[in-house]
Amino acid sequence: MGHGQRLTALAGCLLLFLLSVGCGKTEIQVTEEGQDVFWPYQPHDAAPGGLDTGSDVKTPPADQRGPADQQSPDLSPEVTGTSDPGPPPEMCNGADDDLDGQTDEAGAIGCHIYCVDVDGDGTGGADCACLCSPSMPYVASILGDCNDLDAEVKPGGVEDCANPGDEDCDGVAGFAQCVSKQCGDDGCGGQCGECPPGTFCSQTFTCTNSCVPTCSGKLCGPDGCGGLCGQCGFDEECGPDGQCIELCSAGCQGKQCGPDGCGGECGECSAGLGCVDGACLPAAVIEVYPECPPGYLEGGRWRTGPWSSDAVPEGTGYSTGEIDKGWMVLCTADPQLVQVVVGVDHCGGAAPAPGCPQGMENRGAWHVGKVDCSQAEAAIAYPNETLISGWLLLCAAPDVDAFIAVEAEECGWAFPNAGCPSGATWAGQWHTDPSVCDKKAEGEATNGLVDSGFISLCLGD
Repeated sequence: MGHGQRLTALAGCLLLFLLSVGCGKTEIQVTEEGQDVFWPYQPHDAAPGGLDTGSDVKTPPADQRGPADQQSPDLSPEVTGTSDPGPPPEMCNGADDDLDGQTDEAGAIGCHIYCVDVDGDGTGGADCACLCSPSMPYVASILGDCNDLDAEVKPGGVEDCANPGDEDCDGVAGFAQCVSKQCGDDGCGGQCGECPPGTFCSQTFTCTNSCVPTCSGKLCGPDGCGGLCGQCGFDEECGPDGQCIELCSAGCQGKQCGPDGCGGECGECSAGLGCVDGACLPAAVIEVYPECPPGYLEGGRWRTGPWSSDAVPEGTGYSTGEIDKGWMVLCTADPQLVQVVVGVDHCGGAAPAPGCPQGMENRGAWHVGKVDCSQAEAAIAYPNETLISGWLLLCAAPDVDAFIAVEAEECGWAFPNAGCPSGATWAGQWHTDPSVCDKKAEGEATNGLVDSGFISLCLGD
């Protein structure tokens, strides 16, 4: 960009009037060509009709327009108003990602929970930290020690029924429970008493002659009369079918989420987060292709505009920094949580079913490629759909708070609430394509339409 063009862009931006644009999250629809786009942006429940993928935008009143010749590709913050995302977050990779002079500090992405182990039994108590590797005094990766001053007390410890304590830290003290019982299980693998011949232990743990035990095919469990059909070994438990099965120990040490190995879950992640290798991390981030963080999967990629080397950043990854000319990629914790798909194909491609898959919601759209279909592929949407020119959609599961927002606009369309809303997390940005001011919308976000400018991925609200 020439010096004169920069001054023109700066003068145009200073003349813009702020317009009141809502920032609420709305369901966005992408339609075929030929429909009007209303300017300034109106939520779809107030101005139905969807998105214009090719027609002129209705011209605003003269006192609300910028200079007619405003063609500002100058992307410097003082001209475009692009917010500085700041340094990337720290990750467990041996590098100083957040530029604070430290590497792999506590709380970095990819960290694991380690706890203080006072009694040296290999399990930690309540004093824990999320670290990239064990570091004194946080050395125990197995959590849940309910008495870190006694090495005999720990998760998986041997319960002593002669001791009223809780040796295995399961929340239940191991002592015989035979108060008001004539018979039946004592809670420690034994019986509270035996009934006389011809009588049976009832469900109220009294001896009676009116109950016939039912233990056919059962090795353990209740006999229907207050007694047991048998007892399992120390390392077994009685299954619902009356068979002894090996004890399952939930494997949740150091995990915030994910399967526990016993048919359950170690925890659930909040909105905007997904489970990556047992840790609750952003459900999706935008990176410079192909650099997805460990544990993430590719959920679609596209070329950022303009497609030229002009020493001006056209995209910024969540943790991979800036790029002038290249591809951006959506890195997703799970494609069922967030993915990028084809919305509209201008070149007659073979996308079988354009639009978000069933069960997912449209959270924003943007254009890629030349409309004359003369360029090579401009995007590879999930799962593997080639797009030469058309519209891409950001699709998210209903319980995942991910959406796109206009970060900066270069053609005189005012955005008083540009960027991710307060409380949301910025997760990467890219430039629209084509990058020309032609009064045609090239992106639709929760805070409005954009002709040429930057779009950001936002998480949470």
